[in-house]
Amino acid sequence: MMEDLLQWYFTANAQSNPAVSETRDVFEARAQKIFPSLLKHGFNVSDASLIYSMIGEIGNNSFDHNLGLWIGQPGCYFVFEVDQAGVTVGLADHGRGIYSSLKRVLPSLATEQEAIETAFEKVISGRSPEQRGNGLKFVRQIINGNSSRALISRSGSGIITLGGNDKFIKEMISDVTYPKPPAGMLTLMRWEKP
Repeated sequence: MMEDLLQWYFTANAQSNPAVSETRDVFEARAQKIFPSLLKHGFNVSDASLIYSMIGEIGNNSFDHNLGLWIGQPGCYFVFEVDQAGVTVGLADHGRGIYSSLKRVLPSLATEQEAIETAFEKVISGRSPEQRGNGLKFVRQIINGNSSRALISRSGSGIITLGGNDKFIKEMISDVTYPKPPAGMLTLMRWEKP
């Protein structure tokens, strides 16, 4: 499933894929399915809630920042795989990307790398003057400082890695260092059970 997500994300003019939720309500309905699946596979309620919340924060950004600005198929590609050790989550979109979104409100941004770091580190939103921009900081706080968690996110040529699960990061980083994708954002997350 993750291979299909990566193939779709890195392909310009990718074919429409049924795994892409083209509207927010479809995405939210699909995302809700992860919670009972995590509980069934031995995750506690607290961890399952945090994982579900992070998926919502990242996935909803696809809709909040890209309506009318999609390049190719609109919506958010969302998949997850639960195994004995934990869960791997993938989200991707073919939107305008973080740099284009933030450059509008922070003209001093010089690179896509600076934009993705800013998005995860500072309270800022491409939807200014709305008072938003906490979602990716929330994700960072949950992932960082924990050796069983990891997140890799890419938008354009910008890549950020968070968390202490170096094994996951090393395995997945080669997948996200393909040539520059057409547009949008890709996030891969790993959360292992204690």
